[in-house]
Amino acid sequence: MKIFPRRRRLTFQNIIYLVVIVILLYIINESRVQLAQCENKFQWSDIGKRDVVEDNHNRERIVQNQNTIRGMDDNPKNRDKLTMDEIQKFRHLKLRNGCSNVGIRKLDLNNTEDLNNAVNHKVSMDTVYWSDEFKFTVSIIHKIGSKNWRILFSRLRGRTKATVEGEYLSLVKDKYEVKKRLMEYYNILFVRNPLTRVVSGYRDKFEGKTVPEYTDVGQIIIQRYRNIYNANELKKASGITFNEFVMFLLDMDVNKTETIDRHWIPIVYRGRPCELDYDFIGRLETVDRDIPYLYSHLGFDKVVTYNKGQKRKSSESILLKRYYQKLPEDLFRRLVNLYREDFLLFGYKIPNDQVDFDDLLLSV
Repeated sequence: MKIFPRRRRLTFQNIIYLVVIVILLYIINESRVQLAQCENKFQWSDIGKRDVVEDNHNRERIVQNQNTIRGMDDNPKNRDKLTMDEIQKFRHLKLRNGCSNVGIRKLDLNNTEDLNNAVNHKVSMDTVYWSDEFKFTVSIIHKIGSKNWRILFSRLRGRTKATVEGEYLSLVKDKYEVKKRLMEYYNILFVRNPLTRVVSGYRDKFEGKTVPEYTDVGQIIIQRYRNIYNANELKKASGITFNEFVMFLLDMDVNKTETIDRHWIPIVYRGRPCELDYDFIGRLETVDRDIPYLYSHLGFDKVVTYNKGQKRKSSESILLKRYYQKLPEDLFRRLVNLYREDFLLFGYKIPNDQVDFDDLLLSV
């Protein structure tokens, strides 16, 4: 005969004990949750404070940069007193501040996505030529001394023809070779007042007689913007006026940069100064000061000699007035707006009207 242990009855007192234990466990658990929330809240609060401090620091830095730029812009006499290193610091400051304002960031070439972005952008890679001997690259943009750069490269290689076929980065298949040159070499970009560049493009391709390779473009301009023309004018694409050329530029689709002619595409799209990291920013307007510095800095002043170009018969401001003063105001305003980023990023003065060209450079 098996004897089973006697079952204990669940008394009222035991029930009270159980309820108290459950309540205590609940209170302990809630206390832990609240403590964790407080710690988390404290941590995020601390991070928030650091973000505010950092944000305020960035704002102060931007304000200081803007004041520095404004101070130099308001005192053009100070420009002649600066060394080339100081000039470069100021030009880069102007550029980076402008890039921030237009919302374009610099690419990080150590990031695979950014590297692919840079390498696959044929419009800009087509401009970048390099020298492995002297460890530099230069973005050769048309109507900004491009012919002289090609001549320089041919001389550095000991050639007689002014060609550099096979020297531009878009032909390099290995993206890490492209990365190496963009990150390790001394990278150069030359810029020019956009309105001067537009006039130069017109005079070079259409003024007087349209050059043969631009006949098809001239024919498009005549058919679009000229109400009356004869068959001979259309065949030769002759007599393209500056007003007609400007109207043609204003119809460019900047969202399709690959379709825009390299002679008048805005520099911000062609050279990508905000995305790529240039060590030296030169100006065609100050080329007689900028180029000798580069020759000496890169060490090929002993290989080739820089020859100053011939002085113009008329000043740049007089030349611009001659072309733009007859341009309707609405076309002029739209043209300025088309190249607005080039004005802002490189320190060029935005003219108030079609004859305001007395001081083309806003800053150094």
